[in-house]
Amino acid sequence: MRKLALSALLMSFVVLTGFGAVTNAQNPNNNGSGYRVSPVREEKTIERGTSIVTKLYVENTTNSPVETKAIINNFVADGETGEPKVDVENKLEISNDFRKIVSPIPNFNLNPKERKEIPVTLTVPKDSSPGGYYGAIRFLPASTSTEDAKVNLSASVGTIFLINVPGNLTEKLSLADFAVTNNGKQGFLFVNATNGLATTIKLQNTGNIHLKPFGKVQITKSGKVVEEFEFNDQQSGSGNVLPGQTRAFEHKFKNDKWFGKYTVSANLSYGDGGDLITANKTFWVVPTWLAVLSVITLAALVFGAIYFFAKKSSKGKTSVHKRR
Repeated sequence: MRKLALSALLMSFVVLTGFGAVTNAQNPNNNGSGYRVSPVREEKTIERGTSIVTKLYVENTTNSPVETKAIINNFVADGETGEPKVDVENKLEISNDFRKIVSPIPNFNLNPKERKEIPVTLTVPKDSSPGGYYGAIRFLPASTSTEDAKVNLSASVGTIFLINVPGNLTEKLSLADFAVTNNGKQGFLFVNATNGLATTIKLQNTGNIHLKPFGKVQITKSGKVVEEFEFNDQQSGSGNVLPGQTRAFEHKFKNDKWFGKYTVSANLSYGDGGDLITANKTFWVVPTWLAVLSVITLAALVFGAIYFFAKKSSKGKTSVHKRR
């Protein structure tokens, strides 16, 4: 009986202390404005003092001929999503300026439904700084004014470039946050959680080159693996973390039946795999009836304790009066 009471008290404590964090279960495009552009993204390594030529393919999806121009911009990461934010007004002060390594691209004509190969020359001078150069090459009708090109980003399509210039590179990723969420809300105790559970891992890049983290995440219960997945693989988008960026990676759990105590463990790496990032997080999932029962049990135990000590105190006072 004593063991049962202690177990109930422990579960009640877990439930109540978790109520503060409880959650109940309840950019450029590649097709738009008459153009289709491929590839969507290019990742290249270019040594200082050398040039490379890469090919983009631009298609006129309309029934009318069009003269087309290319616009070259830098981009930065937009918040924690990893989405590129194109500097259409060229106002950002960027030391590694992508625009300076791209040779001018002359205007070209496209007939209706025509697809054309556009060579792009990238040249990195010998005195360039090592690190990452990030930019976008967008395509618009040549008749588009400079102001319209700045304002109406959605009317353009293009290719994102991530350029690595070797040299004195600093590769450094660190863990900024590791959390379990249910329908987007963080916690460690979840009531009636079914298919809304996920893990969110935030990584901060304090180096000078983009990094693509990888690894494995496991969810265990009593030492047994109940679910595992590859972190940041091709299926999930295989995203980079840009210098100065903190990026959030979310992965939804596949299992829809949870009960009890679980531990989610992440073992991650980046670069050549020599640097490791490890993290663990414990979370609980309980049904509504158990949460309610735990509250009632704890309330009963507290009331019983108060009643017991009050009665004991009353007996003590009666005994003192009799002695007198």
